[in-house]
Amino acid sequence: MKQRAFAQKILAPLLVLLALCGCRSADTGHTLREYYQSLNAATMDVVVCADFGDRSVTYTLRYANTPEGESVTVLAPQEIAGIKVNLTPDGSRLQYDGLVLETGALPGTGLSPLEAAPFALRAWRDGYVLSQTSDSYQGAD
Repeated sequence: MKQRAFAQKILAPLLVLLALCGCRSADTGHTLREYYQSLNAATMDVVVCADFGDRSVTYTLRYANTPEGESVTVLAPQEIAGIKVNLTPDGSRLQYDGLVLETGALPGTGLSPLEAAPFALRAWRDGYVLSQTSDSYQGAD
């Protein structure tokens, strides 16, 4: 439930703002979608703040989507930096310092910090453009 609230309060507005950034023509939303669909690989560093109700934690993560698969590596907090999770449709594998732990399927009941970047990329690549707009800022479109 808290993970779903995260998606509704943080990720959804972020996706809307990203879709509005740099809009120049009536076809920009589709162009953005086509750009992400054309990528063979993508790597992004993201900062995710997870509110668990009784505490909140900020993570810096590196998400990589390559032909070999998807992975998320923790960059911060320093105490857990270097932990890497390989994501597959059947589950995930946790790696650290040469050790591997099979973690099984992701819960599918909400959005975890681990799933935030892959979720965003899938939304940009496969999502349906419902609407778009453009605006000027300091005289520039």
